[in-house]
Amino acid sequence: MKLVQPRRATSRARPLEKPVEKPVEKPVEIVARKPAQRDFVVPVTRGSVDAADWLRARGLASVDPHWFVEVGLDVLDEPASQVWNGATDSRFHLYVYPGEWGYFFCHGSRSSWLRVAEVVRVHGRDDFGLAAQTPPLRDLGTFLRGLEQHHRIKFRRDRALLRTNLDDAEAPIRSWLATL
Repeated sequence: MKLVQPRRATSRARPLEKPVEKPVEKPVEIVARKPAQRDFVVPVTRGSVDAADWLRARGLASVDPHWFVEVGLDVLDEPASQVWNGATDSRFHLYVYPGEWGYFFCHGSRSSWLRVAEVVRVHGRDDFGLAAQTPPLRDLGTFLRGLEQHHRIKFRRDRALLRTNLDDAEAPIRSWLATL
């Protein structure tokens, strides 16, 4: 009896039934389009209501949904600088945006930075324990005068550093600062 070994199946490349054609590249059209206008919705929170009320009380408005107001107060008899040292300087900064507002206070190598949106939140640290004392934005003047009295300092409102993207806002904001 003769043993027959089964034949191995070999794989041979079979020709493709259709030749592969290179896809035709379509010319790219460049069309200038305006970006889609999206509605910017600010959630209704304590901070956004305070910010909107503050803006309205200054007679200001904005079509830019990303408006901002930033104020820096120093105790020096010169314009408040953008460069300062939290370990040695006494400063008060106010930040007002559509969805929230906040403030930063430093004095004697300690600092507190708080933000007000839904609730008052510590942003980094609160060495002075100001979170529980944070008033509505409309009462910031009384709060600021209390800080000055407690720490025996006086912020120069007439020398404030002011940054904003609101049109014609400098005069109303500086008038408001003078009343604090």
